[in-house]
Amino acid sequence: MISKLVGVQRAGFLFLAILLLGSCATDPSKQKLKYLSKGEQYFSQSKYQEAVVEFRNAVQIDPRSTDAHYQLARAYMRLKNPQAAYRELVETVTLAPQNSDAQLQLAALLVTGRQYEQAEVAANKVIAADPKNSKAHTILGAKHAMLGELSTAISEFQKAIELDPKQVEYYDSLEHFISPLVGLPPPRQFTRMRFKQTPSPHKHA
Repeated sequence: MISKLVGVQRAGFLFLAILLLGSCATDPSKQKLKYLSKGEQYFSQSKYQEAVVEFRNAVQIDPRSTDAHYQLARAYMRLKNPQAAYRELVETVTLAPQNSDAQLQLAALLVTGRQYEQAEVAANKVIAADPKNSKAHTILGAKHAMLGELSTAISEFQKAIELDPKQVEYYDSLEHFISPLVGLPPPRQFTRMRFKQTPSPHKHA
């Protein structure tokens, strides 16, 4: 009787050990993190196609992973696949509306695709959460400029520059979008401000 009991106990321990080892080996959350980590490694090495494979694997394990969808969108952008990036950004902001980086990238894509109303909605969501977000104002400036709304476009670019005057890219955006509309350089005060922010190529000791 005792020998039978010992045998049952051993069998039970063996079963539990196999069960635990099996659950560790196929733990979905751990596997997802492994795919995300590998994808980020590939992304940092500019191996974007390989990164896409890893991020897609993570999405398959957890379709509600905002990190996986967002990283996948970034990889698609580097591969110059805006349609796929758009799809992943929509998934990201649907699952995590508070992700301002995803909202901004989505808004920029929408402006490029001439989906102006949707772009404004995405940019305004960022501004509602962070009124001092200069990038959102730049995107709105581009949107208004592409619609030929000169005064509103200048106003948005002005807000962006006032919020972050050291971003030389904002002056470039202003010049790129506004000059074709009026056939003239951008307002003089912005040009002066730009010169102040542009580092001098020669520094005197």
